Parts: sequence; C-alpha cells; structure tokens
Amino acid sequence: MKKVASILFMALFLTPCLLSAESRNPYSETEFEAKLIKVKTFKGKLTLSGGCNVEYSITIDYDILPPRINSVHGTVTLSGNCTGTQTFRMSAATDDKGKVLSVNSDVKLDGLRIDEFNAAFTKELNDLNLFQQ
Repeated sequence: MKKVASILFMALFLTPCLLSAESRNPYSETEFEAKLIKVKTFKGKLTLSGGCNVEYSITIDYDILPPRINSVHGTVTLSGNCTGTQTFRMSAATDDKGKVLSVNSDVKLDGLRIDEFNAAFTKELNDLNLFQQ
C-alpha cells in the first residue's frame, strides 16, 4: 500500500514539475531556431537580352523549415543597353520543397524588362540551393 501511495505521489506532484516551462533549457529553442533561420548575402551578375548587364548584391532572409524566403533586398547596377543603380526589395514564392517558383521585385530602371529580370532572378535564387544543407 505504501508503494502505491509513493508512486501516486510521484506521478501527481513530480510530473508537472518536470514538464513545466521553468525546467526547460531556455537556450535550446533559441539555438534550434538559429539553425533554422538564415540570413546570407550574395553577389553576382546576370546578362539579359539586348545586352543589359545586371550586377547585384543581395541579402536573403530565409527559413530552412519550412523552406521559404522571407525577404530579399539589395542593390542592382545596370550597364550596357540599360543603365542605372537602384536599391530594391523582392518577394519570392517557394514550394514546399524550397524551389523558388517566382519573384516579384520593385526595380524600376529605364531599359530593364522587369519580367525578364524577375525570371532570371527566379533561376538565380534556385541555383543558390539555399535549402540544401
């Protein structure tokens, strides 16, 4: 009978203490989240039709799980048949495996075909293999 009472005591009073939020390591979730949230900077060049050369420096904020791009921002410098420099933002849609399906940027520079620019950046982001660990 004493054994049953001691087991019942432990089950009723000790289990909630062991499962309480205070008993968890406060750093474990933060460290785990840090491994799932990434921010990286990339530089590169694209050549669009008509001899429009695009140099870019971008910062990408993205999550590993689920794979998604939260934001892209940076600077583009155009040369050749299109000219100008602009700081820009871009949104990106990804599928559940992390493939970038499309991007939408706010770049507005003379001579730049925005649809072609967005399509080229979609390919560029996929080529970075952000979600391959």
